[in-house]
Amino acid sequence: MPDLADLDKAYDAAEVSYGDTLPDGDYIATCVRSYIEPTPWDEAGRQWASEWEAEYTDGEETKRTGKTMKWQVIEAERLGYLKKDMQTLGYSGKLSELEQTAPTFVGSLVEITIKRKQGDTKTFVNVYLNRLVGKTDYVPDAAPAAAADEDEIPF
Repeated sequence: MPDLADLDKAYDAAEVSYGDTLPDGDYIATCVRSYIEPTPWDEAGRQWASEWEAEYTDGEETKRTGKTMKWQVIEAERLGYLKKDMQTLGYSGKLSELEQTAPTFVGSLVEITIKRKQGDTKTFVNVYLNRLVGKTDYVPDAAPAAAADEDEIPF
């Protein structure tokens, strides 16, 4: 069995995997998570993070479900990009209220475009929100509701 210390360097360099990622293309995707978080490089910085899920067909015509993440840094020079995404999602509130509002985007059905771009040291996945298609009744994975105990029924 390998010593875990031998894998430290590879672990540090590994990119986070979200399972079956969506390939480049256009999709009708469901927002499955939406939240504001600190930026990884600066605890004082903030970013909007969202996870999107869609079905696609692979090269063998097998239907698969894939996911992608979108991050939008919240800083003065990038607010126009964030505002465009918020308008696409139908949000017209204040930026200061976004942290409380972000989870309400879960269930949004949006036409998205995914385009990868090779950087100097890594590949960037650009996710564009094109238009709001509707809203689903998507509920994040949750514990199943407990069955009602017949003795607790009040009548």
